[in-house]
Amino acid sequence: MPNTLSLTKGEYGREKAALTLNADKLNFAVALEQSDPMKGYSSNYKQINDLNKKSFTASYKFDDNWSFSHQHNDSKYSYDQYDKTWSKLTEDANYHYIDDFSRLQYKDDSVSANLFYNRSNRRNQTYNVTGSKWTKSDHLRFDTIGLDLQKQITGKFGDVIVGTTVSRDSYKNDITVAKNIKPGTKINEFRTNYAVFAQLSKDLGAGYTATVGARETVVEANKRYNAFTPQFALLKKLDNNSSLYANAAKSFKMPTFTQIYGGGGANFAANPLLEPEEGWTYEFGYKKTSNTSMFKAALYYMDLDTIEYEGKGTSSNPYVTRNMSFKNKGLEMTYEKDFGSKYSYSLGANFCNPMGKNKKGVWERKFAREQYNAGIKYHDAKFNAALTGMFTTDRASGWGDLLPVNFIAGYKFDKSSSVELGVENIFDRDDIVSNPGSATKYYCLPRMVHVTYTYTF
Repeated sequence: MPNTLSLTKGEYGREKAALTLNADKLNFAVALEQSDPMKGYSSNYKQINDLNKKSFTASYKFDDNWSFSHQHNDSKYSYDQYDKTWSKLTEDANYHYIDDFSRLQYKDDSVSANLFYNRSNRRNQTYNVTGSKWTKSDHLRFDTIGLDLQKQITGKFGDVIVGTTVSRDSYKNDITVAKNIKPGTKINEFRTNYAVFAQLSKDLGAGYTATVGARETVVEANKRYNAFTPQFALLKKLDNNSSLYANAAKSFKMPTFTQIYGGGGANFAANPLLEPEEGWTYEFGYKKTSNTSMFKAALYYMDLDTIEYEGKGTSSNPYVTRNMSFKNKGLEMTYEKDFGSKYSYSLGANFCNPMGKNKKGVWERKFAREQYNAGIKYHDAKFNAALTGMFTTDRASGWGDLLPVNFIAGYKFDKSSSVELGVENIFDRDDIVSNPGSATKYYCLPRMVHVTYTYTF
């Protein structure tokens, strides 16, 4: 880490101070951040949270192979509920999250090993102002400890990576796990994960490279889950600048503890019968590069069993989780171009047809069908600037278009001092940023300007 001190000041109470220090093998980073609450940006009359966040990171490198790092985050939020006039406070909800992530790592030319331990403490309290009483107070704790090992082997048969991962997850809540769990339902607030994996990449000649991988995962939870997730890829090099590729891969992901048991706020109900997310993704693409440009295009198809947050629209449980069949097919394209020595631009587009199966077994639209992005950048020895935007249209449920446009510019006075100006939501739009199907509409925040000064020493 370099030795730096940076200060950020922005509208709506946005402030941040950050410090990084390098002491040879020992590195530190500290950041303090806060912002003011904002009303009028949600359809359920809840003010956007104010933020008070502190973070600390330290790392120590014992030698060329061994290192240790720890990150600590302390975040406080509040979501206050108002009546429909936005004048009377009816409910005060406070959230305090404390997260710690520790990692001991070994790495050499062929072996990497990570021993990790993560803990997340979450305290949630909700006070009913009208009734002058606490309506919800809970304390959740998540713990994960694990070991990840990988070995790279290079031989006549190709390049091989083999490895294994073992981890143990736990979840604790000081209140009843969930009111809607039926009596007699088997639950287990612990989870043990075992996995072995291998990947082989081989040059087949004539410009072809094949990659075959496989992972076997066993999870001991409410019941035993066995998942075999293979991957196949083939790359054809057309010339020194262009290539074609095809890829097919299966995915597997367990539901989170809060998706199964609830907790973390009254907005989310439990579903202990959730099954893991899994499915296949297929992709066929083309890529061409030069010294000043790059073009990529990919056709893709997804066939997944996913987990959806379904909006119920009730005050007690606005969201519930359920398994949903999901399919999507589309075309994604990206073009980047440098012109001159200081300017560059990028263009992108994604055309797709995301569909999900509702409770009645009928396929219906999900998300948006079209998305476009563009950006232009300038940079020299002292000054840099970028203007970027993304246009999302043909959204599900007839929701309006989404068009965030942002600008950022920086100037370096000398080797020690620099300043940065950022403008978010330049056109001050009030687009809906939540996904169709949500019980609540959240609107993008107004135009925001912030300035950051950084001193390097």
